Amino acid sequence: MAVIDRGLERIARFLGGAGILVALLMALHIVIDVAARFLFNAPLAGTLEIVANYYMVGLIFAPLALVQRKRAHIAADFLAGVFGPRLRTGLDVVIAVAMTAFCGAVIWRTGIEALRSIDTLEAVQTSGYFVYVFPARWFIPVGLTAMGCCALAQGIGSFRQLLRGEVEADG
Repeated sequence: MAVIDRGLERIARFLGGAGILVALLMALHIVIDVAARFLFNAPLAGTLEIVANYYMVGLIFAPLALVQRKRAHIAADFLAGVFGPRLRTGLDVVIAVAMTAFCGAVIWRTGIEALRSIDTLEAVQTSGYFVYVFPARWFIPVGLTAMGCCALAQGIGSFRQLLRGEVEADG
């Protein structure tokens, strides 16, 4: 399990770094577009389409595994706060299974869409040319696969804690 955990940590950190890189590229692209618009009255064609179809999708889905690893998702745990440690760990297992199942369903559907997008060479039209968006369709299933694997590993870890009795008794 330690080898898998280290592998997932590396993947999560790589994808988190990719998210940072995407954010930097998006900011640079927008700054160049705005500067070109105001200084030369010649904005970059396709900025909106590239931002919407590449940068924003990558920015959201690339770091999901890192967010899952750090357990940094938005949580409303006001009810779980009254539970004891064993019950909270059991709830972690249930949530991890649900998260993994949800990721699996969305991965399946978005994977089909990504394949369809390749078949049709999906593109969006800008004012001057077409921007091929089919490669960006893979950000979603890749990001969710990494997140789902992290959730599954966390669920297995919590389940093992319950089985070994490594969680304090309720009370």
